[in-house]
Amino acid sequence: MSESEELQNERRLATKREGLGFLAITALVMIGVASWFLISKGWNRLGIATTPPTIPALKSGPATWKATLPDGAVVKFHGIGVFPDNATSWWRGDGTPVPGPSLRIEGASLTVNPTQFAREFAIDILGPSDASLSGKILVGVSGVTGPGSTTTPDGKKLITFRPVWAFSKETNRTTIVLNYSSGPWNIVHPTPPAGKSGSSSGAHGSLVWGEGYEKADGSVGISVASSSLASKECRVVAIDTAGEEHLCTNSSLHTAGQVALLTVNFPKLKLSTVKEFQFQSREYNHFEIRNISLQPGMSSDCEFYLNGKKIDH
Repeated sequence: MSESEELQNERRLATKREGLGFLAITALVMIGVASWFLISKGWNRLGIATTPPTIPALKSGPATWKATLPDGAVVKFHGIGVFPDNATSWWRGDGTPVPGPSLRIEGASLTVNPTQFAREFAIDILGPSDASLSGKILVGVSGVTGPGSTTTPDGKKLITFRPVWAFSKETNRTTIVLNYSSGPWNIVHPTPPAGKSGSSSGAHGSLVWGEGYEKADGSVGISVASSSLASKECRVVAIDTAGEEHLCTNSSLHTAGQVALLTVNFPKLKLSTVKEFQFQSREYNHFEIRNISLQPGMSSDCEFYLNGKKIDH
């Protein structure tokens, strides 16, 4: 073989070696890319999942659900949060997340046993200055429910309702009932003169007055039993001999079936200056938030109802 033929053969072999090397490198690169793709999706080379699947993020709607009551008051249901472990994660009644900072109000405390979990709720009502609110939960074990209130610069009342309730671990949904009222009070039953005991009945039901009494601390007290206390907002006021109305500063309520016993106290008031006590009432608006999701991300058909009728939020 001539020298020129040997050189040509060496060049051919070198070219083949270069081609094979390129193919090998290309194959290694493709294998590496494929491995990275599988691992990034949560799988190793044996086809075994290495990371849990990612749950798609829920879409966030309006930050607050709200509704308008007959007197123009606005109810805002801001959301639900885990209590007391999670100060930042909140969700709406349908399970979708609430964007923004925590809605927590510090200071709430609730004892929860190992068979329960606790949730806190954020509800505000902006209404007239004489508005009042009481709330309860239909599916719950125990809780702290007292609302607070402040007066806004334009004279309205902002009621901040931040209840904390405990639930049994198998509970996934609940309903909150808010009894809201505002406007003038109706005189249903006055006492006999000078706070004497007696009874009366009429369109608003029956009522029995105890006798007014003076206490050692200088206050005046009286008790009244009625079947109207459960269905309406009620109060007892004292009317003095000058015609001035006095509101009680503290009261206690005891119920048995449809009958309730209310005991009230009026500070710095003499029984001799009392012309009469009045039992007054006004109608509730029953506002319900039904089917509230108690678990973040758990879908629920949460709805608003006003006096038994569904309304938009």
